[in-house]
Amino acid sequence: MEILAQVLFELLASAGWRTLSDGVRPERESHPVLAVIGQFVLGLLGGGLSLLILSRRVWGTSPLPGASLILSPLGTGLAMHVLGKVWPAHYGEKPGLLSFGGGATFAFGMALVRFIYFEDPWQWWPR
Repeated sequence: MEILAQVLFELLASAGWRTLSDGVRPERESHPVLAVIGQFVLGLLGGGLSLLILSRRVWGTSPLPGASLILSPLGTGLAMHVLGKVWPAHYGEKPGLLSFGGGATFAFGMALVRFIYFEDPWQWWPR
């Protein structure tokens, strides 16, 4: 049973590592679905890490809870798109994160972790 559990864990870890690496690999080399999942998971990890660094709100409460779940991915996606346009001229092939979709997916994962930490996401849900 111990061997089976270790083999299963190693298979899952390998699949997870492949997914994460596809999130940052150059676009033409990565699997599109694995890249999106990897970028989202990296965003979740980034959100968790950001809570270790800054575990309180920067601007206070928002009159519109959850706005960061839309505005942050849009702004970050736009910024990453612009960076992705200039990247190849200086550094060669661009990673998947330097696209609108990659940046927005990463930012959504990060914003989601922070939203869940700071808000009671179900407080506005009808009971």
